[in-house]
Parts: sequence; structure tokens; C-alpha cells
Amino acid sequence: MTTTNPTVLEIFAGCGGLAEGLRQAGFEHTLLVDHDKACINTLRKNGFGPMALHARVEDVDYSPYCGRVHLVCGGPPCQPFSIGGIDGGESDARNGWPEALRAVRECAPHAFLFENVSGMLRPKFKSFTDRLLEEFHKLGYQCDVHRIDAAEYGVPQHRKRIFIVGMAPGLIYTPPPPRARIISVQEALSDLGAPNGRNGHTLCGQARAYKGHTGSDPTKPSKTLVAGSGHGLPGGSNTLRLPDGSVRYYTVREAARIQTFPDTYEFPNATTSTFKQLGNAAPPLLVKVFAAPLHSALGFGEKPVRSTHHI
Repeated sequence: MTTTNPTVLEIFAGCGGLAEGLRQAGFEHTLLVDHDKACINTLRKNGFGPMALHARVEDVDYSPYCGRVHLVCGGPPCQPFSIGGIDGGESDARNGWPEALRAVRECAPHAFLFENVSGMLRPKFKSFTDRLLEEFHKLGYQCDVHRIDAAEYGVPQHRKRIFIVGMAPGLIYTPPPPRARIISVQEALSDLGAPNGRNGHTLCGQARAYKGHTGSDPTKPSKTLVAGSGHGLPGGSNTLRLPDGSVRYYTVREAARIQTFPDTYEFPNATTSTFKQLGNAAPPLLVKVFAAPLHSALGFGEKPVRSTHHI
């Protein structure tokens, strides 16, 4: 491969949380696949146009990319393993792990990186997760599972997730250590100002707080953003507690900040669709932190990252 950057093929790409984090860490995408047209619109709006393919991952032949990509990555749907889902695991039709295995098998990359909910490590799914790791091992990869809370890595949000990292023989991945300083909601949003109707910073309405369903405390990291908007979000997710005690929903731009997307990242779809995309996304900063050691492990050394300064 003649490239100065490690190359990536991504499945279940969503709106680009993994893609943006990898881009900031110095990776270069050759293909991104997602079945959701709204997500493809977002990817194309943010510089991934030529590579963003609107298709079901099951319908894509990855074999032409064998020997052409250093990394295969993706975020298979989390609902089969999420406490907030139906808990169906591998029997859930949305289980995307067989396609993750197929993509790795057909591409034969140097490494892979997959993100999912920490619920995969619950006893209920231990047998499935163990078998999944064994299948990756049979393909020749050393696999490690990293269970993390995004708030420990600079993301202003408690978001418990896992990264499954696989390395080809002879390659060693060293995960990044947690950061000492925790970022609060108010610090993350401090220079954004009051909602002004620009760049997605538009009020989405008041919310109702009651026992067990309260907005995020601005002096702490946010509660986990979830894929939804409007009434009934679990525990008051996607809402912010104001100084006067009232509660309102995050604006799109605030939610994007909580997920660590740069302010230059555009969300061209309707608000409901955008909150779904944001709730399903991996935080780019978290991805960048975990991808930087991969960049080095693949033999590309230190790489300057793109600026993520807010506008």
C-alpha cells in the first residue's frame, strides 16, 4: 500500500463518531458503510463523501479491499446487548457481529477496532462474547477487550463502552491510560453561550424532571446521551438542569459538544434524526485517544492531529 497514512474500512459508520476520531488521529478512510440515508448525508456533509456508501453491510463484498486497508472498524448495533434494549443478544436480528467477523475475514487487515456497549460483558452474554473473541483468534488476531467510561478520557459525559482491539501477529497495542482531569458539562459548554438559533444551537423545548428522571448536573460530566429526543428518555438523558432548577433538552450543538464533535461538524438532518445519530455515536475524542496508539503500532509513528478547536 502506497500511503503516508494508515487506511480504514468502516462498517456501521453511523454519523461519523468513529470516523471523525480516526481522522483526527491521522487515519484515512477508503470506505464507510451504513444503511441509514440520514447518516450517509451527515458523513458526506463532513468530508467523507467519496467513501460513504449507502448500503446494508450484509450486501457489501469486502474482498476487493483485501490487502488495501490497515484497519477495519465499526460500531455494530448496540441494542441487542444494551440494558435499555430488548436484551436479545445474538438472537436479535440487529446483531451485527457476524458481519464484523466477515469484514475482518475478507479484508485481512493488520488490525481491527470495534466499539459497543459494556453490556456485552454481562454474564448473560459471556458465552457469546467468548465465542466471538475465539472466532477473531481463529482468524489470527490477538484480541483485547477494553472496558472504559468515556469521562475518564476527557469526554464530558459518563458513557460506559467497550473497545475490542485485534492485532495481527507481531503487532502490539498499548491502550492509553485514563486522564486525571474530569471535564464537566459547564466547562464543555462554557464558551457556547445561550441558544442563539445558529449552527444547531436551537432550543428543543423544556423537559419535566421527577424522581429518577432528572437533568444532568452541569458541574459534573453529563449523563449518557441516548438515541432519541422528546419524552420518555431514560433517567433524564439528553436533558440539562439549569441554575433556576428547571430542565430543558440539550440543543443539537450542545449534544455534539458533549459527544466531542468539533463545532465545524455539521448535522444536516432534522432534529429528531440528529439526536438519534448523536446518541448512537462514539465520541470522537475517545476514539482519537484509543486510535493514537494504533497509529503507532501500525508503524506510522507520531501523527499530528486535526484541530478540534470550537468556533
